Amino acid sequence: MEIVVKVDKALEDLGEDVDYTKDAHLALNISICQLAVYLFRFLTIWTSLSRLNVPIPLERLYQVLYSDALAFIAAAHYDFFLKVVRGRYDRINKVLEDIKNHKSWEYKLFAQTNTVGSVHKAIGLQDKYVCEKIQACAKMYGMLYKMTDISNRTFGGILVATIFVSLTDIIINMFYFMEATAAGLFHDVERYIVFLIYVAWQIAYGIGIIYLIVYISEGAVYAAMRLSIQTLHQKPVFTAQGLYELNYALIHQAMQLSIQVLHQKPVFTAQGLYELNYALLHQLSRSIATYLIILLQFVTDAKQTAALEFLNTGD
Repeated sequence: MEIVVKVDKALEDLGEDVDYTKDAHLALNISICQLAVYLFRFLTIWTSLSRLNVPIPLERLYQVLYSDALAFIAAAHYDFFLKVVRGRYDRINKVLEDIKNHKSWEYKLFAQTNTVGSVHKAIGLQDKYVCEKIQACAKMYGMLYKMTDISNRTFGGILVATIFVSLTDIIINMFYFMEATAAGLFHDVERYIVFLIYVAWQIAYGIGIIYLIVYISEGAVYAAMRLSIQTLHQKPVFTAQGLYELNYALIHQAMQLSIQVLHQKPVFTAQGLYELNYALLHQLSRSIATYLIILLQFVTDAKQTAALEFLNTGD
């Protein structure tokens, strides 16, 4: 987080307010959300299973839910880290947005000149300060870009394990659902409903964990790439006397920042094995379908083999 502190100091030097209460509220909300999901999931599964009058050790139920809670905690820490980084991207975007719309303090300070000579001098100073501000934004963007590598190295291993375990849970529980339904468990309505509650929780939980990781990664990339959109659309300056000014130094700085953003696009990965983007969801969906087909085919072949052996034994 040392880089984030340096970025915050640079933002304060530009006159931007840095409010850490927002980050504190974010951390509190994430913690409350984790606890709420964990307790609600524990109570729903425990309540549904208790209706079957089947003795289930609470320590076993706790063990299952605790392992899933660890996955949620890992995803939540990753979520908080990237949202902090995204917040800094948004503040840089706000600085560039004010420059683009001529709402920055430089435009307001030098807008009170009257004579033609003083107008040109004021515009020169104004553009000088604006260019320095764009350069500061470019420096902050480069600092935040380093956070991508830090994030990939810090969270890469745990994200690989989290996504793998979540994917395995989804496949296994979907397979359980298909097999139980095919075996006619739905004839026992009460047991089938309890079974559906458990399976639905497992599947939804795994999907939610993976989607949260991908969603926050895509959000951080989107916030970073918005900088090039802000700087590529700089407006020309019209003075109070109707003079048209087109500062090529300002345009050059804007283009330099846009090129930097395009070349330093953050890419979040899980230990370099795969990128954390929406394309990953499509790949995982195909993997789930493929492994389900393999499992179902394996079970079908095993049943056919057992039936043939039974017939041969009878003969």
